[in-house]
Amino acid sequence: MAGIGVRLVGVRVPDACIANLSGNEICDAQQPSCMNAELLDGHPGVVRLSENPGSSGQGTQANFDTDPSSVTWGGCPKWGGPASSEPYTQLEFIFDTSDDDFRSGSELDVDIFDQSGNDIEHGVVHAVGDTRFDNDTEHAVTYTLHNTAISFTDIASIQLTFIPETITCVLGICSHDEWHAQTIDVYAVRASSNWQDTCMFLGQEPDSSHPEFVLNNDNRVQTLTKLNGCP
Repeated sequence: MAGIGVRLVGVRVPDACIANLSGNEICDAQQPSCMNAELLDGHPGVVRLSENPGSSGQGTQANFDTDPSSVTWGGCPKWGGPASSEPYTQLEFIFDTSDDDFRSGSELDVDIFDQSGNDIEHGVVHAVGDTRFDNDTEHAVTYTLHNTAISFTDIASIQLTFIPETITCVLGICSHDEWHAQTIDVYAVRASSNWQDTCMFLGQEPDSSHPEFVLNNDNRVQTLTKLNGCP
């Protein structure tokens, strides 16, 4: 399992974080299949399940601490009591890369547009030199707003712009990085509001052979419409 996320959800109310372990290519140290931050078979991920416990996996079950009063191996912040989820100060992105990686030399920018089409926030989610998103891995990235805290009604859409690394050039013809993401999830977060966030976008692939998000030099921009895929 590259990552696991569990949230309590309701219609147009903030989600409650129950478990949030985006692997970032490091396994969960609580799991028997995790040894020295690496799964038993050497692949990246949170946990490896198998038919029987052994050298390849820990068996058929994995348990995650979801006690909201704990500091948490479940990946969620400690429960801080009921609090307003707005205005938002951060966006949490969860990227599930499929069969084509995101190279360290590529960049991913974010823009937030309001209802009038104004660009109210611009920044970088993945800078050149940041961690590579390898094939079949899940990464969580927290982006802190630069301009000001914003509210739900301020946001119409979120735009991602992929700036691919140039790999080789021969006689003026260049090849560039291409990234396939089978899932992109976006949540809006108020940093001081522990344990709850607001779904902005949930996008998944239509099937395993056709990733929904294919970004390359010819297709750099992906618009994420607010609430698409959310409860």
